[in-house]
Amino acid sequence: MSNILTLSGSITSAPPLGLPSGAPEVMANLNQPVSVTNAPNLQFTLDADAPVTFDMDGSPVGPCSFLMVSVQGPSVLLEVTSEEGTLQKVPVDPLAIVFSQTSPFTSIRLTRTPSVLTIVNVILGVKPPTS
Repeated sequence: MSNILTLSGSITSAPPLGLPSGAPEVMANLNQPVSVTNAPNLQFTLDADAPVTFDMDGSPVGPCSFLMVSVQGPSVLLEVTSEEGTLQKVPVDPLAIVFSQTSPFTSIRLTRTPSVLTIVNVILGVKPPTS
């Protein structure tokens, strides 16, 4: 049996004083359901400056298609590795959400701001097997 994680809401951008002629409003509706068989919540306490790596491939979690990272404290650098390789480091301050239907994530690496204790919460979503 699978669970469904749903990212919902909207993004808008408009001038601060109404909609002047020729200035379009940009809006994107978010409604992205992601079917998952497992959605573990992990918490990492970054109490040293060395990067912390979580290898999904070598854990009971396995490769995942949904990743949400939230930070309590200053920003962290997030590196995500998928079956296609390593992505560039991305700052997370305070939230990052990434999902991929075709190339599962296999590990993450978190690097804190030097000398600052940081708590990082991670939700992973594992795509159900196709039959």
